[in-house]
Amino acid sequence: MTGNAAQIKMGNPTQGPASNSCGWVAIHNALTHFGQPVPVAVMVQHFEKSGGLMTALNSAVNPLAMADYLKSKGYKNETKWFPDSMDDLIRNSASQAGILIYINQLDKDGINSHYVFTHYDADSEKFTLYNSNWNYINAHSTSSIDYDMKNRGFVRMGVITLDEK
Repeated sequence: MTGNAAQIKMGNPTQGPASNSCGWVAIHNALTHFGQPVPVAVMVQHFEKSGGLMTALNSAVNPLAMADYLKSKGYKNETKWFPDSMDDLIRNSASQAGILIYINQLDKDGINSHYVFTHYDADSEKFTLYNSNWNYINAHSTSSIDYDMKNRGFVRMGVITLDEK
């Protein structure tokens, strides 16, 4: 990441594989944040070979495969499903960083989930989210992920907290 800008931004795809590539983008942004970027082609190839891509969902990454991949790179991580507070999980994790899993569309047109890497900065008391679907242009900072998600009608599904090596 350069300053607050993620190295990979998906734009605003609405269909096809690019619309469901946020999982490996979140992992890439997390590894880049910790100073260990992995070439995208290498990462995607790993998920193709390991069965981590859910091709029925246009190449979305299975969250369990994401956690395994991060562990293989030396990062302790823990996945908490349906947390009461994403803010508390990220803020209280060892590295104050993690990957958010949430539903951003649940209506008559279907269901869509999204993965976003985030980290908390104790000095500014803000979370920075990379490739969030409410701001594709730049990193998005907020004082409360929980508040923003509630305001947007998003459903918290899980958090993969990360511990630095």
